[in-house]
Amino acid sequence: MSKPWSKLKSRVEALWDPALRLAIHATAYSNNADRRDSRLSRHWLVLDKAVIWDFPGPFLSDWPARGRRAPGGSPEFPNGGGVISELLREYLDRPVAMLLVPFEDDGWELTDMLRAADRRLGKAALLDWAQGLDAEHPAHRILQARFA
Repeated sequence: MSKPWSKLKSRVEALWDPALRLAIHATAYSNNADRRDSRLSRHWLVLDKAVIWDFPGPFLSDWPARGRRAPGGSPEFPNGGGVISELLREYLDRPVAMLLVPFEDDGWELTDMLRAADRRLGKAALLDWAQGLDAEHPAHRILQARFA
């Protein structure tokens, strides 16, 4: 029997340019520090063997200074990694014509990287869209790998 993450991962990666060496990964591990049987999840993107995006990793600290943060500097992710899976499903369900419209619930720039890898979006549209991103945005690395 296939695991739900495997199906979601396959659906997302099927949208990407096949020549792009990009993968999305997820894992869950126990957090028994609070004496409850809670699971923490981690999602990350790897491009050419380098991690270019990691949730919740960097969002727990001040580096990089990107993404959604709650007042006081604490990370804002209401239901752990479940929010990332929901965002991936929302991306998959959105019509192609609407993919360049910002996703309200993405405070972690994940959909920007999905867009950059999505083979359904043309080069001209993506390069035009990318002009609105700051120079350090991780989506630029994907666009560089895709269109260089």
